Amino acid sequence: MAGRSRGEAMRKTKSRVPMLLIALMLGSLITWAPPVAAEGESSDDVELQAQNIGVFFDSVTETTMVQWSNIVTENYPLMLQMQESRYLVYRHNAPLNTSVVANLNPWANVSMCPSVNPGDCSGMMFTETYPLPAGTNGTYYYAIVTYFENNDDSDATNDYEYTINDVTYSPSHVGNFVHDEANVSEGVAELTNQITAPFFVQANFIPTIGAFNEGATDISWVNLNTIIPDSLPEVGEAAYEIAIYRHLEEAERGTWGSMVKEQIAQLSAGETTFRYMLEENTDEDVYYSVTYIYLGYEDVRFLGTNTLSESIHEDNVPPESVQGIAASFEAEPDGGTGNTTITWTDLESETDETYHIWRSGSPINDTSASGVEMIGVAGDGEESYRHEVERGMLGLAYYAVTASDTNGNHYDILSEGIGAVAEDTFTPWIAEPTNVYAEYLGGGQTTVTWTDQLGVEGEQYHVWRSSVRLTSLSNLELVAELVATVPDSVETVTIEIDDDIDEPSYYCVSSLARYSLSSQPYEDLRFMQNCWGPIDEDTRSPDLAFLQDAYMTDLAGEKVTLLRWVNSMSESGETYQIWMCETDPFDGNETLMSGDVLLDDRWVAILDPIEAPYNNMPDFARTVPLSDNLDKQTWYAVTMTDQYGNANTQFSMSMNARMVTEDTTPPEVTLEVIDTESGEAVDALRAGNYQLRIYSNEPLSEYPILDLTTSDYEEDEFGTVLSGEFFTERGSIVRAQPLQGSVANAYRFNFEITNEMQNADIHVVISISDVAGNMVDVDVMGWAIDSSEPTIEVYAPSPDSLYLYGEQIHVYGAVTDDVGIATVEVKFRYYENNLMRETEWTAVTDLTSHSTDSNTMVFELWEPAATFHDLGFNQRVYIRVTDTSGNEREWNTQFTVDNCIRTIVNYESACIGQSVFEPPAEPEATEESYYEGVYLMVYALGGINVVLLILTMMSVLMASGDGKKKKGEEDEDDDWMREFMGGGDEAAAGSPDDVRNDMASLSEDATERADEDDPFAKSEGRDRKRRDKKSKSEAVEEEVDEFDDDEDDEFDDEDDDWDDDSGPKKKQTVRKTVKRKSVKRRK
Repeated sequence: MAGRSRGEAMRKTKSRVPMLLIALMLGSLITWAPPVAAEGESSDDVELQAQNIGVFFDSVTETTMVQWSNIVTENYPLMLQMQESRYLVYRHNAPLNTSVVANLNPWANVSMCPSVNPGDCSGMMFTETYPLPAGTNGTYYYAIVTYFENNDDSDATNDYEYTINDVTYSPSHVGNFVHDEANVSEGVAELTNQITAPFFVQANFIPTIGAFNEGATDISWVNLNTIIPDSLPEVGEAAYEIAIYRHLEEAERGTWGSMVKEQIAQLSAGETTFRYMLEENTDEDVYYSVTYIYLGYEDVRFLGTNTLSESIHEDNVPPESVQGIAASFEAEPDGGTGNTTITWTDLESETDETYHIWRSGSPINDTSASGVEMIGVAGDGEESYRHEVERGMLGLAYYAVTASDTNGNHYDILSEGIGAVAEDTFTPWIAEPTNVYAEYLGGGQTTVTWTDQLGVEGEQYHVWRSSVRLTSLSNLELVAELVATVPDSVETVTIEIDDDIDEPSYYCVSSLARYSLSSQPYEDLRFMQNCWGPIDEDTRSPDLAFLQDAYMTDLAGEKVTLLRWVNSMSESGETYQIWMCETDPFDGNETLMSGDVLLDDRWVAILDPIEAPYNNMPDFARTVPLSDNLDKQTWYAVTMTDQYGNANTQFSMSMNARMVTEDTTPPEVTLEVIDTESGEAVDALRAGNYQLRIYSNEPLSEYPILDLTTSDYEEDEFGTVLSGEFFTERGSIVRAQPLQGSVANAYRFNFEITNEMQNADIHVVISISDVAGNMVDVDVMGWAIDSSEPTIEVYAPSPDSLYLYGEQIHVYGAVTDDVGIATVEVKFRYYENNLMRETEWTAVTDLTSHSTDSNTMVFELWEPAATFHDLGFNQRVYIRVTDTSGNEREWNTQFTVDNCIRTIVNYESACIGQSVFEPPAEPEATEESYYEGVYLMVYALGGINVVLLILTMMSVLMASGDGKKKKGEEDEDDDWMREFMGGGDEAAAGSPDDVRNDMASLSEDATERADEDDPFAKSEGRDRKRRDKKSKSEAVEEEVDEFDDDEDDEFDDEDDDWDDDSGPKKKQTVRKTVKRKSVKRRK
């Protein structure tokens, strides 16, 4: 009944606990953030303290608004002082007082009365908004401090006294003092979102692209998931979207809602670029912002870099037409040429514009028309251009000037031109082509261009190559090479250069023509105006680059591989390419010193080529960003391509190839605590000496920095210990020392646990760095300190417990420990033949966790009462519990064992004939010989029977002479004989078989009583009731009758009397039952 009551109570408790938890969780969802206000006694008006302060947190804008007002006064001097005083607004995560404010910086500095009219100062209202940073989650306090400016102009000292109309005012307190009414005593709960926006928004205006050269702006950004992977979903219904805005003023969280802006795009998640095509006639400074729209929320606080901090100028409007264009020609007879000077008026509406000068043989209306040639450009403010007219010119030329802005916007259609200009350079004409130009293109090719000679038709042009400048005195066969012959009107040729050439060259072009005054072709070889050079022609591969340094390092908190190589002084305008190979390109062959990156597909080009236009830098350096969790050896090589495209792709271990060990994987550590006395690892700690061991999976650059305290350790801002224990010295760096022995990368720190320490866990904070500079902080909580012994609560047995024959002894209770239970053990003490015995400790396996207390275990053990030998109150049970730290507690009690049984009628205990229920000890069974024991008795009885039989027969023979007796007399004699020979029974009583059967019956009855459970066993603790004693014979008879139907008789049948009814009967005897064999326990 008691067990059922406890179970019902536990079930009710279990049903209440979930309801309570649900109520608490629902209650936590209710948020109440009322505005808070300052409270306290008012100070004197002369203190000029802020009044009616209110602080309000706005969860929509994620800002906190502070409102207050000036004192209301008609005191004119005070109002004048207000104009000279200021309010300093403070915010802190703890209540503010004078000492706290002294160490803070105000986030707002407000004039107490910005009005020029002192009468407006009284009761003036103020509102300041604090933009909360992202990820704010806490309670903050606000205060307003009044700061008095120096109003005493007499000595220029800041004494905070001010004099008005010969009256001196001296406030009792000045700046950095918090009065009660100016201090918000209650904190404001502020909770803001993390940044939910992209980063590093950039915009680049690209002019003169699009169908009409309207231009475009490319906007790019870095998504949040790139920086913090899996921050926002990119697929599914909950995927975020990207909004792009264009606006003419800078985006700020305070003005975003009211500013004019245009959403120009809304993109899917994951996009990182967008091109915005400009509308025509756009000329303005603009900003771009990129936001996320996620589950209806758009982060427009602009706390990161998701908006442009500086505007970009978008301009697709060409400059206006150039005005005041004029041109004039002036001949130069000495040179046989002439110059035409073109002038114009500079455009005031443009800055840094470029002027384009055009020339044609016909009037110019469109600069893109055929025959129109741009002959030069001029800069802003130049307003003139001088054009050298080629030799042989005789005719009219037309000129035009257009302007383009810095974005290349330009009108091809002219609104104003100039008339024809007469140009004559024919008179001093030299019979050579003009405008000769040669350029080495790289790759072994040089292109030569020129302008055909005027005044001739069907001419040929000879292209000469030389290492010196040709003149009329040059011997062409010795110093020049004819490399091409080109017909007229082609005006260009490409020359193939031999391999392994690196020298300057000159190119000259002469014309071979037939003139009207001569019947033979004429070639003018004076080389006066038809040469160009020198130009560098280079088909030779450059030398190997020299890779000076290659190593891994930290750059702005990121792991990179730094490569530094020497700038080649033998080249100019060369390009360097970095290659990476993640395996050994030499395949471990020390004799193989070089190879070719183009012939080994394991080499991969990384980063963009690095150009070196000048030789003013001694070296170049580039960094290769490294991802996390790398641990490899990488080869890097730097190859060089000169300005003409000649590349040297060889790599050499001694020059331009280096191996770098790239390790961005932080070291991993394993911790264990060793009991220094036993040398074994433990999970819970008692008083004693211990050693913390730190095992690293790789070598460290320095010994680990260790901070070892208990989990409840706490100290204030001054370093005073408030609670808990510390094992490492405060205020200094403590390092673990190497662990001596064969274990590599292992460290140790010894500490002691005392009995005075409270229950807590060990808190370990370790800072480690490997040889590659990868640092990691390890914060581990564990190894409970257990200074408390476990407790034992036993429900059964108790000193009042009584266990009867056939019942089970129920050992039942609960053990509790603040750390954990390791074992529960039970042993019994009992008496056997008045000698005390004890069993060995036996671990209880029936352990269950308590339904409401995880530190409590309920245990149960059953032991048959029949196993106890001597009866009475001397039985004792011992219970021992050991927690995980090795702390032990023992408990014991006595109980009573009796061999009474339960009656069927009223389920009461009854002990009838104690001798029956306390049988003697069962003798040890031994096999008897046929010549001892019962067999000898059987042999003796058999012999006696034989003697009696012989005597009987002799008597019969001796009496046979008297004649036959009556039949009745013979029957009586026969009965007497049968009684004499067989014990008065028709069965063969007294025979050996009879004896054996009797003994077997005794043994079987005893065995059945030992094996059979009593169906009338009663619960423990019930008092027994004994029946009144009857005579011994009546007790036996009742007992036999009672158990005859249910089980085998415990007692053997009594022997029949040897005498007949008329003679005296033998005393009725009772056989003692064989005592049940006791269950022996391990001692």
